[in-house]
Amino acid sequence: MLNTQDPHSAANALFKQNDNFGYKARPQMLAEKPQRVNVWQQIGATEPKVAAAKLMKQNDNFGY
Repeated sequence: MLNTQDPHSAANALFKQNDNFGYKARPQMLAEKPQRVNVWQQIGATEPKVAAAKLMKQNDNFGY
């Protein structure tokens, strides 16, 4: 509850509360966000880039 005896400090507290929320809020660090989920691991399949790298390596070993 805000102190109604001192309207100046009550207003400053409200301004500070509003500044901590919305477009003026400080940006969050990327490390604070949850890690992205790898769909390929969830379904138990190899990632396409890994499968492509294996195929290219296999083709390089075979020759042309």
